[in-house]
Amino acid sequence: MALNFTSRLHLENAQDQVNLTLGLVLGALLFSIPISNSAKSITFVIAVILLFATKVNIHSLRYLIRQPWVLAIISFLILTLVACAWSPAAWSKQFFVVNKYTKLLCVPLLALGFADKNIRNWGLHAFLAAMLLTCLVAIAKTISPVYLHNDIPGNVFRNYIMTGNMMSFASYLAAYFAITKPTLRLPYTLLFLLFSFQVLFLSQGRTGYIIYFVMLSLLTVQMLNKKQLLTGMLAIGILGGLVYHLSPKMQDGFHKIQNNIVQFQQGNKNTSVGLRLQFQLFAFELFKESPVFGHGTGSFTYYFDQRHPVPAWNRQLREPHNQYWLIAAEYGLFGLLLYFTLLATLIYACFQLKEMKNIAMALLIPFMIGCFSDTLLFHSGSGYFFLALLALCLGESVAIRNHGASISNRNK
Repeated sequence: MALNFTSRLHLENAQDQVNLTLGLVLGALLFSIPISNSAKSITFVIAVILLFATKVNIHSLRYLIRQPWVLAIISFLILTLVACAWSPAAWSKQFFVVNKYTKLLCVPLLALGFADKNIRNWGLHAFLAAMLLTCLVAIAKTISPVYLHNDIPGNVFRNYIMTGNMMSFASYLAAYFAITKPTLRLPYTLLFLLFSFQVLFLSQGRTGYIIYFVMLSLLTVQMLNKKQLLTGMLAIGILGGLVYHLSPKMQDGFHKIQNNIVQFQQGNKNTSVGLRLQFQLFAFELFKESPVFGHGTGSFTYYFDQRHPVPAWNRQLREPHNQYWLIAAEYGLFGLLLYFTLLATLIYACFQLKEMKNIAMALLIPFMIGCFSDTLLFHSGSGYFFLALLALCLGESVAIRNHGASISNRNK
């Protein structure tokens, strides 16, 4: 008996060491995603190696493989491989697209590591720390009398679009913790105000402005009762109008959108918005040519190079700045059905969560909105930002399963 106790103690200590190491690596991963692609890649590989270092993770992986959202990911990835058969694109371009979508596999893999509640907490705060660093650098670029990198506050470690999206989520997260952790309300409130200042007054990301107010509205719906909701939404509307009046960058951003649309209607299509509309219209034309199964993996780039539908764009274009139109052009209605099934199963899985449900929905909703203006899964920063944090939230489902299995074993 003494020997069994000693062996069990050594086993538990070894497991604790693995969990501690894994927690630090996963925290480093979420810290590096907003800052460095190289650091992100290194920490991701180390995390995957650690995940398969224990037998319990293999059992949890078997559980995850049976989940509808994992089956939906696998089905979509199979489609991207099979669609290579009828694509006119070169193998290199097909491989490029398949490789971009394989990052979806990191969700079930990383969810295994985030099964521990403490690791989830470390991960969220590591992300907040990275966004605090980003915010401070943006402020320094604003007030510094000397040249710092590109002197654009919205462009820090990532471009202003990605930075705006991530900072909007960081604002939500800080506000959520300020409400749910009353003993630490002051520091989280200060973070919320700092992140909000960066998004609304320093960033040039127009999508970031929209996502910020969407997330603020979502937080209001999540935290207030029905009687308080109308007042909360009214306050957000007043805040939006006030910020627009006080923020020259926001005014300039929306004025440019309005001006670009007017120019597009008048025949000048080579503006920022006009080019995006032309890219998406070309994807729509490709979809109409083959509406059921599309033209195949990598075909958008192939046909864009072949037909030159946008004369003002004299370089290669990988995607039409819209995730949905890209899938429609390359995989048709069948691909859209699989992709929407994936999103639906993820929404369902998130609604089954307990503590992480609100945060998970705060990731999914802006992601689905952002896919209308960008091909988010194609970009390393935005793609891994969404997928790694979603995996963190879904790690709670693995924890619930492990807890249930533990109780069942004890009853036996």
